[in-house]
Amino acid sequence: VFADPNEVADRFIRFVALHDNITVNPSHITMSTPYSQIGLNDLDTAEILLWAEKEFDVWIPDEDCEKFITVGDTVK
Repeated sequence: VFADPNEVADRFIRFVALHDNITVNPSHITMSTPYSQIGLNDLDTAEILLWAEKEFDVWIPDEDCEKFITVGDTVK
């Protein structure tokens, strides 16, 4: 069963906004926001990707993870 893409995006953005290392106002996080622009390093991003795998019951190959620059890259 596939979820509504807009709902998935909203849930993912809300989760990213809750991360302890976010350095911007969470309301400024959008699909086009680069992780580096909101204060997240590679380890922070890896934590978020692990959460996403569990939350959405998906597997994200390591080679794909390395390509994720923006929040939207991950959601797609």
